[in-house]
Amino acid sequence: MRAARCDEHAQKRSKRATPNDPFYWSTAWRKLRKRKLQADPLCELCLAKDRVTPATEVHHKQARRVRPELELVFDNLQSTCKPCHSAETAREIRGHTKS
Repeated sequence: MRAARCDEHAQKRSKRATPNDPFYWSTAWRKLRKRKLQADPLCELCLAKDRVTPATEVHHKQARRVRPELELVFDNLQSTCKPCHSAETAREIRGHTKS
């Protein structure tokens, strides 16, 4: 029986942060996330600062814990780069945003 990943890629995979929330593994989220990144392939937060950066993450403008009914609403999503996504998430955790 063949392993799902070679040792090198299995090790890289295990180092990545993976959300424990099953929502992020749902087919609905994965399809919507892909659609958002295709529609807006550049980080929207960087663009607002006249920087051009590829988007790799999708951020909920209004946090899921605050507005769960918007978790799969396209207009509540924002394409971001990893640093911007991390900064936005940290701000939410600290309570410095409206979401």
